[in-house]
Amino acid sequence: MNRDRFKSAPWANVSRDITIGGAGGISSWLALLLARSNQHEIIIYDFDLIEAHNLGGQFFKNSQRGTTKAKAVCDNVNEYCNDSVIYPYEERYEEDSIISNIMIAGFDNMLARRIMYNRWKSNSGRELFIDPRLAAEMYQIYFVQKGQEERYEATLFTDDQAPDEVCTLKATSHFAAMIAGKIVQGLNAYLANQALDDKIYTLPFFVSEVGSLFNVTVEL
Repeated sequence: MNRDRFKSAPWANVSRDITIGGAGGISSWLALLLARSNQHEIIIYDFDLIEAHNLGGQFFKNSQRGTTKAKAVCDNVNEYCNDSVIYPYEERYEEDSIISNIMIAGFDNMLARRIMYNRWKSNSGRELFIDPRLAAEMYQIYFVQKGQEERYEATLFTDDQAPDEVCTLKATSHFAAMIAGKIVQGLNAYLANQALDDKIYTLPFFVSEVGSLFNVTVEL
């Protein structure tokens, strides 16, 4: 992938191993943008098969229906980024699954999110845990650096405490792509600060946006 247009960015030559949980609305776009922005080695988990209703909000082709989302993401990234390094795991993320210093929980349920977070927390070399939460026209992202665990844990809840969503207002492609872009923006801010050994870039703890109001909230 030709990166001449941004190769002078301080994050452009800082690669990391990244584990992503889930390959649907958030991560189908995210994996592409990560591969485009840098030469990260990406591991992605998802056992779900692509169905017709997924095509309205997720980065898949009609011809990929019936394929696992993890494999389809891998195929799409390889098609659009010919030097990418991405490994699909067509299985559920579990308590003994792979750990990376940087992990992204692109799941649609809190239980899987908590399992991945606990795996990340158990790693003494942990750097950044990113927890994106998405609905049709709103998103939230937590950027959790080592030392912010207690603050993040206060935001967790169980799946039966999650608000019900209208089944016809759950996903849109533009908000899925938008949150993916914001995740890459935050990750690149973290990598730039590491490369420069300084806090020149701002990495917030929390970002959210309500699309109907064009209302963005940022907590440092």
